[in-house]
Amino acid sequence: MVASSEERRVRSGEIVELRLDSIVYVSYDPSTLGRDAVVLAGGGYKLVEVQPVDMFPQTYHIETISLWQRRGAAG
Repeated sequence: MVASSEERRVRSGEIVELRLDSIVYVSYDPSTLGRDAVVLAGGGYKLVEVQPVDMFPQTYHIETISLWQRRGAAG
């Protein structure tokens, strides 16, 4: 498993190429999670869980933490 907040690595497919069983992905904006979900799903991962996090109360900013599991991986 790897935890990553590096959107560039997801967007480039670098994380997918590692063929890890699980990925915990922190996105700083829900729209980038949507964009990067296409890369992860296309790379053979399925979204298991997603949790929005309000790190800055009384602002519009929401971060997301998502758990992805490689299809066919044990666990």
